[in-house]
Amino acid sequence: AVFGRGTDFICNDAKLLAAGGVHVVQTFIAADLSEEKQIQGRTARQGKDGTYCMVLLGKDLQEFDIDPVEAGRKRPEELYDVLKCAIQQRGRKLSKVRQEQFQEAEKRDELTHAYFDALLNADAVLARQRFAELYHSLPVGRPKAR
Repeated sequence: AVFGRGTDFICNDAKLLAAGGVHVVQTFIAADLSEEKQIQGRTARQGKDGTYCMVLLGKDLQEFDIDPVEAGRKRPEELYDVLKCAIQQRGRKLSKVRQEQFQEAEKRDELTHAYFDALLNADAVLARQRFAELYHSLPVGRPKAR
């Protein structure tokens, strides 16, 4: 089962609780550190004991430019620090990309408004000009003009 933010589960198995509680095995690299904390927090709920570990594939580590062979030589705490840095770096890169995408969307929004303003003002010449500007602002992959 998958458990996430806002999901509590209760263990009523006395044997399991006596053996240390629920153990969560994370088999993927979280999108960000807050997600990571949520996953870890699924273990010990409401004062109960619990444990957590990660089991990752080498290809998952490689996506973060972490050499699986080198990773195998590190202590778990050391590897986790490297992984946390990689997650943060990916987050910063993604944030930068999203900011650039947002700025592009704002530009196209302004062009769209200018085009519709020209249409509403019945200015065909300006509308054609604004439409051309809008069209040429679209990402590559748009239909080619004939």
